[in-house]
Formats: sequence, structure tokens, C-alpha cells
Amino acid sequence: MPTKAEQDELRSECTWTWITLSGVSGIKVTSRKSGYTNMWIFLPAAGYRNGTSLYNDSFGYYWSSSLDTGGSYSGGAYEMHFYSGGSNWGTRDRFEGLFVRPVSE
Repeated sequence: MPTKAEQDELRSECTWTWITLSGVSGIKVTSRKSGYTNMWIFLPAAGYRNGTSLYNDSFGYYWSSSLDTGGSYSGGAYEMHFYSGGSNWGTRDRFEGLFVRPVSE
């Protein structure tokens, strides 16, 4: 599970493009780092869950493994989210059902 720092790297080192891939809308995240410009990942937009309810299914919400220990959501975790008009980072309560995008070195 990515840390907040790894998610921040995606934000600062990559180009984010809203696309539809195989009928699914989401963000294509393409590296701008030298030697890696042909590398990309696709993050589907599929909302998030709270209990049995699905919310904002035209947005993508993804957890980081980093906890917010001092912000307004103390005890929550950092997340990134996006939609066709942009992206943002924040903190959410950990009981909400956001997606996880695995990472490896």
C-alpha cells in the first residue's frame, strides 16, 4: 500500500490524464521521470463505500498507508481522489471503503 510520500510523488512526477479504458473511466498516470516516460498506471474511478452505500462513483478514491496523527481527522488516513475535472489529496475516516492500489519497489 503506498505511503502519502509515494502518492505525493505520483502527483509531482507524473502527468494525470482522464481517459476511458475498456469502457471504464479513470486516470492514466504517466511518469515524467527520465528513463520511465513510457511507464503508466490506470486508476479506475469507482467511488467509495460507507457501510452498504456507494458514493461518488464518477470519482476515484485511493488510500495511503499513512495515518493523519494531528490534523482535523486525527486518527484518519491520507488519501488521494480524482474526477474528470481534477484531483486532490486529503484525509478520511478509516472506516470508509476506499480503493487500494498496491505498489512495489
